[in-house]
Amino acid sequence: DVARVEIVGIRHYSSFLDMLTSEDYRRVIPRAQSREEAVAEYSKYYSAADQEMYHTLAIEIKLVTNM
Repeated sequence: DVARVEIVGIRHYSSFLDMLTSEDYRRVIPRAQSREEAVAEYSKYYSAADQEMYHTLAIEIKLVTNM
């Protein structure tokens, strides 16, 4: 499937915990039952060292139209 989206916001955070404290974790990882579970999901792919080096972005998008 393909969809056209518009980026409506980009927010910078120092870690996934910081991001998921500020952002609603249910919008970021809908199946997560808690903020801690959402952080654990990201931690499977990105280490604490990666987060410290690269930081974290929350990219907010809006559906414009289906293609």
